[in-house]
Amino acid sequence: MLLRQAGIDSVLLYSDPLAHSAVGIGLPGSGTSLRYGGRSWRYAEVTAEGWPIGMIPPRYDKPHLWTVVPPFGEAGNSG
Repeated sequence: MLLRQAGIDSVLLYSDPLAHSAVGIGLPGSGTSLRYGGRSWRYAEVTAEGWPIGMIPPRYDKPHLWTVVPPFGEAGNSG
């Protein structure tokens, strides 16, 4: 991912039931985050303007429906 190239840890956030994807940013802060690999990943909306990192649009604010997809080459992912 581009963010990783810039030195910012990131993961893909995916929800099949919600038919939506976002990015998880490995930076400190407040707001919505998902846990994976012993870390918190801040939700970053990438398909609509006006949502700061950590703020999730209400229609997607269902953390139990999200999956963290680690970068290729990390545990649980091949590539």
